[in-house]
Amino acid sequence: MTGAPLVLVTNDDGVHARGLRAAAVAVRAAGAVPLVVAPSQDRSVTGTALGGGFGSAPLRAERVVWSGDGLDDVAVYQMPTYPAALTTLVAAGAFGRRPDLVLAGINHGVNTGVGVLHSGTVGSALTGGLAGIPAAAVSVVGPPERVDWTGCQRFVAVLLAVLRGGVPPSGALNVNLPARPPSDPGRIGWRVLATTGTTVARLERCEAADRSVDLRMRFEPVGETPPAGTDSGALLRGEASLTWLSLPHGRPAPAGWQRRTLRRLRAGWAGTDADPGTVPGPTGPHQTAAVPGR
Repeated sequence: MTGAPLVLVTNDDGVHARGLRAAAVAVRAAGAVPLVVAPSQDRSVTGTALGGGFGSAPLRAERVVWSGDGLDDVAVYQMPTYPAALTTLVAAGAFGRRPDLVLAGINHGVNTGVGVLHSGTVGSALTGGLAGIPAAAVSVVGPPERVDWTGCQRFVAVLLAVLRGGVPPSGALNVNLPARPPSDPGRIGWRVLATTGTTVARLERCEAADRSVDLRMRFEPVGETPPAGTDSGALLRGEASLTWLSLPHGRPAPAGWQRRTLRRLRAGWAGTDADPGTVPGPTGPHQTAAVPGR
């Protein structure tokens, strides 16, 4: 990328989510221009779905005014559709200039293991990759009130600076952070997908007298510790996890690119302009995602 790149900032938690503001602040801190286009409400667990009627009925993009955090002049839109649909529209030129990078997040709750198949956050990043746009999804452990948002913003700003050196066009980068990003750069690393996420779904079933059935999936912590070399295992150890997600028929990320990216990310994090006072924390309204790992 040359000049000031345009970064599409989107999510699945909705336009008022605290993590979305944090991502926009990070984009600004990295010297890029944020374009925020997000769902008008929580659209978690929608994967790469485009939604019924996509392409047959018009979708209205409504301007949203943000104030504070240095974001007063940022273009922010909300739309009543899914994250992957938003990314598809923006990639097609819905807002003029095609973005140089898609940043999905910062998601309220992690997206690890096979759970990435269901995540709207990851789905929007993969949709960006499918459109040939470098893309990354970033998620963080825990409810928003327990997250070190200043630390997460700094981490994402460093990550974006590294990704300006290039991202393979065959997939998307999936990043998962503990609630407080590790101060030790050595605790940032590439990990493979776990066979499970950090939570497991349990079915609750209640049959009424008229034989109708109420069904609900309840998410609980996994009962065993995932291996250390996996993304879920890394998070449970307080480490930051990087995982490359290849698109169907896409090639794995080159090993040389992975090594360079990790080396530069660790170096940037170690020598970060990491003064906590340099990047303000988000102060606007937020929504809480009810289920982690989406």
